[in-house]
Amino acid sequence: MAITKWLLVISIAVTTLGCVQVVEHQPEYSNVNLAISSVWDSPSNIPKSSTYLIHPKYLKNPSYYASKQQDIYQVFANAIDNSMTQHGLINQQEQPDYVVTFAVALASDLSDDEISNKLGVTPGLKTHDGEKKASFMVYVENNRTKESVWRGTVQGIIYDGLDSNERELRINHVVNGVLSQFYKRN
Repeated sequence: MAITKWLLVISIAVTTLGCVQVVEHQPEYSNVNLAISSVWDSPSNIPKSSTYLIHPKYLKNPSYYASKQQDIYQVFANAIDNSMTQHGLINQQEQPDYVVTFAVALASDLSDDEISNKLGVTPGLKTHDGEKKASFMVYVENNRTKESVWRGTVQGIIYDGLDSNERELRINHVVNGVLSQFYKRN
């Protein structure tokens, strides 16, 4: 009986020691609350040094203020531009090879069903009580043929109270997250 008790104590001690987990502090707006989905429509790769134009598609009557929409879209456009130039693509306003269209919407302005109907790809991020969901949708089109090349959507939880630097970091994280799927093919 004494041996059984000692074996039980030793097994509990070993099990407890084996369950120690070190968790690095991550901002609450890290990758854990993102859902990303994308699809390729064209079988061809996009060569490095291809040119692109960024084209924002603004929502009509968003539930947030129009002045805020301009600011938010500018941060997203900058993030797209930085990401694409880092991957060897060139921003060119006149006769680009590709047009990169994007939109940003709160779930209250554009539902998952509407995103699916318009873009054909929706990650379907689930939210809990009190959480606000936003979607970033991006679409790459061949400017010469007007054919869709690639579509992607990322959804995340809105974190009120982020300062402008934290918001910009979050947006860069969101844009790089979805565009990383675009670059995997190239």
